[in-house]
Amino acid sequence: MSSRRTRGRRRLLVFAAGGGMLALAFVVGLVDLAPATSADSDLAAALVELAVEQRSPNTVSGVLFDLRATDTLGEALALFAASAGLQLVLRELPGEQRRSEPRSGAPGREAPPTSDAVRAAALALVVPTAVFAVYVTFRGHLGLGGGLQAGALAVTALALVFLAGRYRAQRHFAPDRQLDILEAVSLGGYVVVGLAGLVVAGAFLANVLPLGVLGELVSSGTILALSLLVAIEAGAAVLLIVAEVQEEPLEREEPG
Repeated sequence: MSSRRTRGRRRLLVFAAGGGMLALAFVVGLVDLAPATSADSDLAAALVELAVEQRSPNTVSGVLFDLRATDTLGEALALFAASAGLQLVLRELPGEQRRSEPRSGAPGREAPPTSDAVRAAALALVVPTAVFAVYVTFRGHLGLGGGLQAGALAVTALALVFLAGRYRAQRHFAPDRQLDILEAVSLGGYVVVGLAGLVVAGAFLANVLPLGVLGELVSSGTILALSLLVAIEAGAAVLLIVAEVQEEPLEREEPG
């Protein structure tokens, strides 16, 4: 009993030390935090000037895919790592078998069938959502939208297919093997664009593609290219994560 109390006190001391250091770092960070900028501040003006210089009316995309393009690459890598890690953890084990028909519930639980109203509403929203995803994908450098939002919308379109009770159809439109390829190629393409900037302009992810005319569909150079690649990468990564989570209870039989 005394040994257990000793371990508990040690854990409490370690937690207190770690928590105290975290709180101190948080306070120091708040003290040194720069004041919030207003729309007419020098920083805001510089960001707008940068976006216009790169022929992108969307200042946010100008920041994400030009000024902070390396940081966006890190975010894409984090999604890639999450997808790969989940596939590794939930991979098919020796002895596991796939069911001939997916089961729509956990063992011992009878899931209620999807109502006709939900099926109809979900199916009616699939096409508009998919079209809007394409629109947002190609409008990211011009207005509201961009790679990550477009990828999330593409996932939503396929989630609606699943909500309508079409699990097989969802897997048919988004097979794992093709998603794996899309995710790897898009992430690799992002790095290739970055290396092209390094070779041509001497800076990784420098905007070296033709900038075009401000406001036109094909413009802003690498901002458009990187936004498209991130849309594909984010959509494929999230779909793979969703597919793995769905597959575990729906398709696999426990080893007998």
